[in-house]
Amino acid sequence: MLRLLLLVGAYVGSGRLGLAIPYIGSNITLVWLPTGIAVAALVRWGARYWSGVWLGALLVNLSIGSSWLVAGSISLGNTLGPLATWWLLQRLDFHRTFDRQKDVALFVLGAGSGMLLTASGGVASLWLTGLVPAELARRAWLTWWLGDTVGILLAGPLLLTISRSSRQSLSCRRSELAVWCLVTLLVAWGAFILNAGQGTGALPLVFLTLPLAVWAALRFGVTGASLAALLLSAIATWGTAHGRGPFFLNDVHQGLMLLWAFMVALVLIGLLITALQAEGGRAEAEIKSSQERLSSLIEAMPDAIFFKDGAGRWLITNGPARRLFQLQGNEWLGITDAALGAARPEFDELSSACQRDDELAWQAGKLCLFEEQLRDAEGRLHQFEVRKVPIFESDGRRKGLIVISRDVTEERNAQREIERLSQRNELLLMAAGEGIYGLDEQERLTFINPAAQRMLGYSADELIGQVPPWRHPEQVADDRPNACPVRQTLADGLPRRGCEAWFLRRDGRGFPAMLTVSPIGEPGRLSGVVVTFQDVTERKQAEAEIHRLAFYDPLTGLANRRLLHDRLAQAFAKSARQRSHGVVLFIDLDHFKALNDTLGHDVGDVLLVEVARRLVEAVREEDTVARLGGDEFVVMLERLGGELLPAAFQAERVAEKIRTALNQPYVLKGQPYRSSPSIGISLFLGEQKTRDELLKHADIALYRAKKAGRNTVRCYDVTAVAERGSGAGQPIA
Repeated sequence: MLRLLLLVGAYVGSGRLGLAIPYIGSNITLVWLPTGIAVAALVRWGARYWSGVWLGALLVNLSIGSSWLVAGSISLGNTLGPLATWWLLQRLDFHRTFDRQKDVALFVLGAGSGMLLTASGGVASLWLTGLVPAELARRAWLTWWLGDTVGILLAGPLLLTISRSSRQSLSCRRSELAVWCLVTLLVAWGAFILNAGQGTGALPLVFLTLPLAVWAALRFGVTGASLAALLLSAIATWGTAHGRGPFFLNDVHQGLMLLWAFMVALVLIGLLITALQAEGGRAEAEIKSSQERLSSLIEAMPDAIFFKDGAGRWLITNGPARRLFQLQGNEWLGITDAALGAARPEFDELSSACQRDDELAWQAGKLCLFEEQLRDAEGRLHQFEVRKVPIFESDGRRKGLIVISRDVTEERNAQREIERLSQRNELLLMAAGEGIYGLDEQERLTFINPAAQRMLGYSADELIGQVPPWRHPEQVADDRPNACPVRQTLADGLPRRGCEAWFLRRDGRGFPAMLTVSPIGEPGRLSGVVVTFQDVTERKQAEAEIHRLAFYDPLTGLANRRLLHDRLAQAFAKSARQRSHGVVLFIDLDHFKALNDTLGHDVGDVLLVEVARRLVEAVREEDTVARLGGDEFVVMLERLGGELLPAAFQAERVAEKIRTALNQPYVLKGQPYRSSPSIGISLFLGEQKTRDELLKHADIALYRAKKAGRNTVRCYDVTAVAERGSGAGQPIA
């Protein structure tokens, strides 16, 4: 509300002041400052204050005796004009600080455009009500439009830019401002009041005021420039209205046009100078900021950077450059390489090289790369990679030289070390007894060592860049793609060790291998893998032989006692689950010792091998046939049923089958021979007996068969049942 009242009061006050010097009738003045106040209020405070503009215009027009109709219609035009100017300035991105030349042009354009509505509405109202005759309408419209536009140009910038900071700035220069005011008043009084006018000969005096406007713009900013234009325009207008000054001419219209042109020129001079100052300040600040950023960037660079002029004098250096040549403060500024070499003998050799390379860069006229060397205070040699860029004037004269020097000593040493390690690794790779090859991420071969070539039968030339033709372990034991250790490592980047594989040689023969897969790169960014493998054929054979010797009889190839015990344990567990009997047949050859004693042990071994063959043929493939030593054999049968006696009878039938098979004639080294077995039977159900008890019971039954005259079968469990039932203890034959 306070702002609204302030706007109405300022509008009415300035309007009454303008109407005190009417030009056409009582409604049209030379300069209408209220429009400037209205535009400034709308731009600074917003369009919602249009009601204050309308009320102020209405009160002003009513105060000079206008009717309500005339006052209302003129007030409407006086409101629409500033609103149009505000809208246009908003749309055109106008800055009210006038810190761009563009803003001056936009403000003039907005003021002139908006006042078309004000002038048209006001003159139309006066003409329709008969207050302005038709022959004066055009002149009245032009005067109204110019008066309102000039009013905006005079009052608007001052009200738009005045602020606490601008007042503080003026206060800081109050002494100078007081001097300026005094000089301005004196010059303006002489030019516009004391000057009698009545001729264009008095116009040159007006130019005395222009330096004052420039002074105000340069020293007091846009607010001071606006104040100067307003002050000088007010004095010129007052003098003209009272028949004084260079703008009071016989041709009144010409005089007014010159007055308006003078006021517009004052405003534009002030605004343009301050806008140029602001743009120049921003450009200077940007240049300074760019220089600071460039200096910071150059200073932060790890490389030594120099900028030399066309004569080779140093103009710019950074910290690494100054440390390189052990320079302090500004002692480097303006020196040349030659002067540095003369003053510092330790740099003489480098200075000569720099001068030579500078000249080569100038002659080449483009970026050049050089190698330069320098020994430090401890005598260590440093190698530098130097880039030199010549800069020329437009006429071809030398302007400057940019030098960027990078210490590549550690890099070159590291490169040499890498080359040395690479050579060593290549020698190790070539000399390695293990097969080694590399694959990229597409599983294409990247390298292969001689050992791998020998083992696989391929040469490197026919494989590099190809997917290897040998098979990986997933093709041997597991057909799933993710079972391959190479593909697993390529997928997750984790090494794989101790993987079993099967490789196919070029001739189609295969061999078992143990391989290790190592990733190259980092997880998620692998470039491939390295595969190391060994031919484990001999090891596999040795393991098989050890297994055979540990679990099988070397003469007959039958299971030995250790393997028999292991299979008995499995049979006990299976019997318990299935509730089915199993049986052990203990077999001993009759009179075997006599054979060994008469014909020799080698003939006895032939008999044992033949007996083993007949035993295997007499039983099922799933049954176990074992040799415990000498002429003792054991046959284990499973799944004989859940009842004891039926199981025993089934076991005795198998035993009889075996006895019959072993009773058949033999031919031992060309000699016919007959042998018979004695067989003892012991049944088991689950783990009711231990392995030792089971074999002991079978041995007891075997002893009974021997005692019964040999070449017969006895069952321990059936005999025990008979003894419990009758007490006779008669075995079943």
